[in-house]
Amino acid sequence: MKQQDQRSSLVAGANLQRLIKEAGMTQEQAAEKLGFSEDRQIRRLIKNGITKIDEIQRIADIFGVTLLEMIRPLD
Repeated sequence: MKQQDQRSSLVAGANLQRLIKEAGMTQEQAAEKLGFSEDRQIRRLIKNGITKIDEIQRIADIFGVTLLEMIRPLD
């Protein structure tokens, strides 16, 4: 189960990267939109994954996607 959780968090990070790209934003702009003080927080989420489900949901809400879309691997 723990391995699945880690994979889901990495998928969420990859989907965050995709959403930022699709929105035509820079990581700095995405950080501002998400209320982070520094864009390196975005880079960290993309690289290490998003481990907290409430954070994944918050990001999904801000980008106008579902939680399921955030944790579903892209084919």
